Amino acid sequence: MFRSLPNMLQGIPADIWITIFEALDEPSHLAQVVLTCCKFNQLGSKILLRYVLWTREDPARRNLVHWQSVHNNFLFLPRRLKIDLSFDGLLFPESMMFHVSDEILLYRQPRLRALQSTHATPSPANGLYDTVVQQISKFTMLEELILTRIPITPVIYQLVASLPKLRFLEIRCCIFVNQDPLALTPLLETNNASSITHLVLWENAPSREQPSPGIATHLLHRLAGSSLRSLTITWCSSSSLLFGTRRWQLPNLKQLELHVALLTRDLTDSAVEFVNNCTANPRVSLHVNKYNVAVPQISSTNVPMRGLRSFRGPLPVVAVFTGSSSKVEHITLTESLEINHLLAGLERLSQNIRTLDLQLRKYDNEVLFAIHQLFPVVESVAIRFGKGALPKV
Repeated sequence: MFRSLPNMLQGIPADIWITIFEALDEPSHLAQVVLTCCKFNQLGSKILLRYVLWTREDPARRNLVHWQSVHNNFLFLPRRLKIDLSFDGLLFPESMMFHVSDEILLYRQPRLRALQSTHATPSPANGLYDTVVQQISKFTMLEELILTRIPITPVIYQLVASLPKLRFLEIRCCIFVNQDPLALTPLLETNNASSITHLVLWENAPSREQPSPGIATHLLHRLAGSSLRSLTITWCSSSSLLFGTRRWQLPNLKQLELHVALLTRDLTDSAVEFVNNCTANPRVSLHVNKYNVAVPQISSTNVPMRGLRSFRGPLPVVAVFTGSSSKVEHITLTESLEINHLLAGLERLSQNIRTLDLQLRKYDNEVLFAIHQLFPVVESVAIRFGKGALPKV
């Protein structure tokens, strides 16, 4: 039972409340607000429809029914949609066989077991997959779409192209396959090209057995065309399989962000090759968590990454991708070092560095004098240390 708004708040105009509700960061917070009184329910309910979340099967099915009935006149409201449904039991035509890479099985095994070849009739998961695709196609004002742990099939490319306002697309922990599941209702044909400006590809993988598509039909070009401005991607062995050696026709790409969980010698070469194949020469940010390369080998390796402007990771790795003529400007070091090891590593870096964030096991004033000498244009320095103290003034 909804309560009435207290008298002291009755005089506040509706547009003020709507402005406040729109400023809430989390839809879950607004969901609590609309339960407080009749007026807030009336004003806030439509705003809630801008943020659609399908992460559990039963609530998602109920919500899909609501969009086909009570919310049918508000299909223009959704702006952001996040999907994280397992689609367990999703069936494909007999010709489709899945051989999922061991790397992806490490964190996705339970959800991928159901992907199999079969003669059986479509499963409930096939019906849900079809309903989800059809419903999204009706959200014509959708601006942001996040897909997590679902099969990315050819119909998804067509769906993305059919949404004229879609600008942000994130695909996380998904597997790309080259055939649609059984009993999928075709979408209306459209000649629209993707209008995405920001694309995030996070820990995705192809099936090992699927053929390598041509450059014109590759998923990167089918998901994002000439409108793409920013690309974020995790780089691992499956990324190499997914992208290979290609020339990327993304003429307006301005920002490229690479995340590497465990850097190896092979991944070093493939990441540099991937960046060099981006013909638009974007500004590159590189994030490395750990590395699995022997110290003598990494010290003697130098494969400059074109366009690298920002680096975050262990100090020994920085010099692998940079040189004395490098244009890297921002460096964040994620390992705590002794002063002598830190200075030896800093000496190998470019003089163009403007911001530097580093870690010391024990503070020493010598690091400030070294930074002043090595990096004449530095503008910001942050030093995190475990022992010692700053000098008293």
